[in-house]
Amino acid sequence: MNGLRLFSRKLIFPILILSAFCIALPPFFKSMSLVLFALVLLLSGEMFRIKYSFKKIVNAKNPLFWLIALFVVYTFGMLWSKDLDYGLRDLTIKLPLLIVPVLCFFLPKRFVTRKRLWIYSSAFIAGLLIVLFECLIKGLANAFSGEEFAIEYIFYTRLSGGYHVTYLSLFCLVALFVLYKIPLSKLFSIDSKTSFAIKGILFVVLDVFLILLSARIAFIGMILLHVGIAFDLFVFRKQYLKSLSLLLLIAIVVFGASNIKTFNQRYQNIDKRTTIAQQGNQKKVSDSLSQRSFIYSNIFELIKRNLVIGYGTGDSRMALEDFYKEKNVSFGRYLNAHNQFLQTAVAVGALGLLCLMMCFVSYIFGFWGRNTYVFLFAIALIGLSMMTEAILERQAGVHFCAFAFCWFVPFMKRSKTKTIRTA
Repeated sequence: MNGLRLFSRKLIFPILILSAFCIALPPFFKSMSLVLFALVLLLSGEMFRIKYSFKKIVNAKNPLFWLIALFVVYTFGMLWSKDLDYGLRDLTIKLPLLIVPVLCFFLPKRFVTRKRLWIYSSAFIAGLLIVLFECLIKGLANAFSGEEFAIEYIFYTRLSGGYHVTYLSLFCLVALFVLYKIPLSKLFSIDSKTSFAIKGILFVVLDVFLILLSARIAFIGMILLHVGIAFDLFVFRKQYLKSLSLLLLIAIVVFGASNIKTFNQRYQNIDKRTTIAQQGNQKKVSDSLSQRSFIYSNIFELIKRNLVIGYGTGDSRMALEDFYKEKNVSFGRYLNAHNQFLQTAVAVGALGLLCLMMCFVSYIFGFWGRNTYVFLFAIALIGLSMMTEAILERQAGVHFCAFAFCWFVPFMKRSKTKTIRTA
């Protein structure tokens, strides 16, 4: 038994690296890595060795408390749900919101040092790069399969393949932030020039892929992130040349994307599309921007009818479908609220919405006024994505957010060890 425990303890670190590597991979790998994570932590006995006070776990300043609370509210939402089958499926999807934070509560501190956190993030980027190259290779193969090169196969949803564009974009945006902060030279004992070259190449790969994906929120997020990095370089790091060069590059990218027809067609006639959606006269609305505009401008009417506890975890879909019928609008298929905050309010009301918002608020207070404030850029990117997509309604988004939120928490604390500077 002792041999099994010792072996399991040695496996914890490699399994954590594997879990980070699988975050962007297909569902099977996510589930497998999460099961292995729970199994080795249980067999190692670490969950029984560490003593936690009730006050430390139930702490409003800890974002993970609010993440767990959100899952608990969704669980209680089953009590006033009629469609229990749909509710159980939804709870199954959201299960990582409970499992991952609970497991992280019992992780020994030696596994969450800043050096190891950066190693986990490196594994996440490695897994993401595999997904990106898979998408690019499949896209190029399809593009060259005809007599002429078909650019549409390396553009938008055809490029993303079986992956959802918004989720893939979010992964890339957070990966860009990690690349900016990760101390490659200290982490892998390489010289600063090599570190800079690796970061530069990966930045270009991720940026190009984001531009090709052409998701509106991805392009906006990419620009905002790079402006934030330029601001950090100019104001706090005093690297004026790098900052100005980055701003110039951003301007060139924006100009190029807005003048190349293949890319700018995704951003044309936005005002016209929005007006049509707001009129609410059409029985069928097929344009994604019009769909979102209609939902955002009308859904508060639905939320106010059941403001406190919502319609129930299992009845959120039914409530939205009935509301669309009431408004005489058809989207051709079921659409959720396309906004996680609104979707949560529909399902579990103000109680669930409070938990979700407090998760972000606790990060703001945790990072504010510290030298780690720049992490708020990454938190903001996740929040921005949640404002345009119901991120927690799919396994890919839930799994990513659960691990990402856990990864950010140790950086909120002042490290007693020697700080690793970025390079």
